[in-house]
Amino acid sequence: MQSAIEFLTVVGGLVFSVSCALLVEELIFGGLFRLFFQGRALPVRVESSQAKAKKQL
Repeated sequence: MQSAIEFLTVVGGLVFSVSCALLVEELIFGGLFRLFFQGRALPVRVESSQAKAKKQL
């Protein structure tokens, strides 16, 4: 039982440490964490119908 309590204490300390680090990172860098987990925007090229018609000719 003593080992289980020590294990839970260590895991709780690690989780707390990581959560504090993420909080400080968000406060300092302002959204760097979101940048890594955000979907990448792909550039979209828009052509007019006249330009498409010229290509087909």
